[in-house]
Amino acid sequence: LAYGLMGGTSPAAITAIFLFLNAGLGVRGPAGFHQAVVAAKDDARGSALIILAILAVSSIGTALVAPVITLGLWPLASATAVLVTAALAMRLAGAPR
Repeated sequence: LAYGLMGGTSPAAITAIFLFLNAGLGVRGPAGFHQAVVAAKDDARGSALIILAILAVSSIGTALVAPVITLGLWPLASATAVLVTAALAMRLAGAPR
């Protein structure tokens, strides 16, 4: 977000940020996917709901950011920051005490 707000446009820097973020998703994603499938008590239904949620968040995020994407990197970075903050808040709210 800070890079986008500072007006950064370097493809190399954006790639490095993208790789860092997705490395975290790659490490945490499978465990979260498994927990959601187990919580659903039905593998097929749990998997389908997770894929539906992934596609819904992606499509809604794209639709919300699309009108302002020509303003630069900051709209995309802001939307990503909102999603990451919301996911972290939900994770912390569901964490065992």
